[in-house]
Amino acid sequence: GEVVIKGKRIHAKYILAAPGRVGADWFAEQARNLGVKLTHGPIDVGVRVEVPAVVYEPVVKVNRDPKFHIRTKTFDDFVRTFCTNSMGWVMEERYDDHVGVNGHSLRAKKSQNTNFALLIHIETINHAARAGVYTPICKGRRCYFIHGFETPHLLAVDHVDCANVAIFRPDENFVVRDRW
Repeated sequence: GEVVIKGKRIHAKYILAAPGRVGADWFAEQARNLGVKLTHGPIDVGVRVEVPAVVYEPVVKVNRDPKFHIRTKTFDDFVRTFCTNSMGWVMEERYDDHVGVNGHSLRAKKSQNTNFALLIHIETINHAARAGVYTPICKGRRCYFIHGFETPHLLAVDHVDCANVAIFRPDENFVVRDRW
């Protein structure tokens, strides 16, 4: 194949493109231009949960980054934990005009909290699957982002099965709709 980068033609047997979340729409456009058939596969979406470090301490003593896999009884959903940050921080991430959160921790500096991602595996449908735009879905609740957010806030989880999750401060930019 051939690729042109900043006006320079590069010939290669294989071309690897890794545009990341922000470049997903660009990548899809490039694939369509090349006649590549696009399909939408399953995705994992979720929330970042933050708890006092003492609550999660017995778990991280056994495994620094534990992975819990849960199959729910009500909807047979596959839910899992991912990317535990013991005594770490929840941080804001921006992708163009979208705001999300992630977690990180430092070796030398510690917080009083531990955070981890709680993800649900969902099968996508073509009109709902836009890579790079996350629609948090957790136990029958869908939160649609109408506009961007100024400041992410801590997660509030009511139940272990995530029946109700508040991701950002509710205001005119936040709409929660029941499952439809």
